[in-house]
Amino acid sequence: MIVGWLITISPCVTLGKSQAAFAGIWLVMTACGGLGIGARVQRRAAYIHVGAIFGTIMTLNVWMRILPAQRGMIAAAAAGEKFDAR
Repeated sequence: MIVGWLITISPCVTLGKSQAAFAGIWLVMTACGGLGIGARVQRRAAYIHVGAIFGTIMTLNVWMRILPAQRGMIAAAAAGEKFDAR
């Protein structure tokens, strides 16, 4: 699951400005991951594994990307400074 998250960081950073390219890469990665896992385990287990990978990716994105930015914005607002809205 951690490897799945690490693999997704690269397209997120490099293709973050092009929504179409980002969506295309995610679609291909999801299909390949699902087919790869599905070839090794039963279909029900493949659904659970792909869901666990997505859940891990979402959780790590919140903890590693969203919360640090939010903490910075809250600290800047508390200090009365302007913060970067990006």
